[in-house]
Order: sequence, then structure tokens, then C-alpha cells
Amino acid sequence: MIRRCTEADIPVIDCIINEAASAYYNVIPADCWHEPYMSRRELLAEIAAGVNFWGWEDSGSLLGVMGIQNVRDATLIRHAYVRSSYQSRGIGGVLLKTLISDGGEKLLVGTWAAADWAIRFYQRHGFQLVSMEEKDRLLSQYWNISRRQQETSVVLAYSPTPQARIRRARPDDAAVLTELTMRSKAYWGYDQSFLSDARRELEFRPEKFQPDFHVFLLESKREIVGFYSLIPQGTEIELHDLFVEPHHIGTGCGKRLWNHAMGVVRELGFHTVTLTADPNAEAFYSRQGAVRVGETTSTIRSDRKLPVMKYRLRD
Repeated sequence: MIRRCTEADIPVIDCIINEAASAYYNVIPADCWHEPYMSRRELLAEIAAGVNFWGWEDSGSLLGVMGIQNVRDATLIRHAYVRSSYQSRGIGGVLLKTLISDGGEKLLVGTWAAADWAIRFYQRHGFQLVSMEEKDRLLSQYWNISRRQQETSVVLAYSPTPQARIRRARPDDAAVLTELTMRSKAYWGYDQSFLSDARRELEFRPEKFQPDFHVFLLESKREIVGFYSLIPQGTEIELHDLFVEPHHIGTGCGKRLWNHAMGVVRELGFHTVTLTADPNAEAFYSRQGAVRVGETTSTIRSDRKLPVMKYRLRD
């Protein structure tokens, strides 16, 4: 559960921050690293300055913490850390969503420029990097950090995709979905010869809009930014496509489409999803819980092997 931290939690907050912050070692500039990463005195000073910590608790133990601080007309997300052994389980995301709901209109977060995993995490949850000029202005106005830390940090502002919705695709979307597919495929660096062969295989044709072929797309400000398709195959259902526009990869669109697809799978009464992944996307599906069960020969190039994966919905 999520709860507000108390004074009694300070030793545990201290422990979580310094244990999880070890990920910065040899990543951030050497002159910015020190041990402990945050001293108890520094932690107490942050709390005294108005940082309110919230935590994720399981079986009586705090597993993750995240702070929120109101500074003039802005709300800052501060010191977000999850115990290393509990990362990638959604704890940070749940904490962030909770604090977002409590934040004001101007919601900001700062992190190290070299911590690319942290930047991607915030981008997946609706934050966008601000310009270097704006970053310097915001850090000077709302943070109390050294000049060196300002130079080596970035700021992200909460700016969720407006009016994004998922709807069922129509036959007149076919041409747009074909071109989106090809741009998404090209994102992985395939040469033009391969992409030409792939187009014949991946082109959206009328049969993909038959009643037993379920195609849904994610639309934002009248732009189609991604889509997926499902095909029943006996007692299982195949995730046949899942593609996202390249400039939206890494922003949470793929995850949103996946979650929607699993909801449709459940509504259709299926429990097992099969898929053949592009090798570059296997890690994404693994993070969603899909498991590799074998491989198959590519229908585009016979010398390519593709991972075959399965995902079983929880009851």
C-alpha cells in the first residue's frame, strides 16, 4: 500500500535512498559522487525544507519512497528510489501516479543527465525534457543545488499526451497503419532492401478488418501514434502486430497499447497470448511478462530466426 512517511521512517528512507542510489556510481561525473550519496543530515535538511515523503509498504516493510515539495508556484518530485531487489515491479510508477494526482499545474522533476533509465521512466509517465535554457532557469528558481550539479542535470516537466484515446481501427486507416508500421520497423536500423521485402509482408490488407481480426489504434490530437492487432488461433490468441511511431517509442505508448490489448483478450475469453517478436522488441515483451518458448523462421528472410513468446493472463 501507499502511505505518507513519518519521522519513524527516516532511518529506512535513508537506507533506501543510499542503497538504490548506488546505481549512479561510475555513471554520474566522478566529482559528483560521494558516499554516502545522501547523508542523514542532508536528508533531514530536505525534510525541513518541505519535502514530504510517501512510501510503498508491503508486509510492514518500506520498499520504495518518493518525495514531493511545493516551491512557490511549482510542485517538485524529489528523491524517488526503490530498493534494488524490488525495481521493475511497478512500485515507482504507482508512487509517481499518486504524487502526480496531488501535484499542482506546474509539476517538475530533476535528475542526472547521465541517468538515462531515470529519464525514460519519467517520460513513460507523461514528463518531457525541457530545453537547456529552460532547465537552467528552473533549477536556479526552484532547486537549491550546486552549479556543478546544475550543469550535469536535466529537468522534465509533466505534460501528458492530451486527448489520447484508443479506438477500433477502420478500413480507411489501412494506408496510415502500413506507413506507421514501416517507420516503426525502420527505427531498428534495417536496410532498405529488407524493408522493401518487409512491406509485402506487413502491409495492411482488407482481411485485417474482418470480424475475427481485432485492430485497435492509439490516437492523439488526430495523429495515430501506434496500434495493435489480435487474431484468435484456436484456444489461444495471437498478438499479430504492435507498432509505435518512432518519436513516441519510450514514452509509454507501447505499454498503454499492451495493457489495452490484454483487456480485450480477457473480454474475448482467452487466457494465453502468443506472439512472434522482432528481436529488437523481445525485451519489451519480456518486461510485460511474456516468456520466450521457442523460435521460428522469418517469413521475410529465411536466414532470420524470430523469438516466439507466450503470455498467460492472471486469473
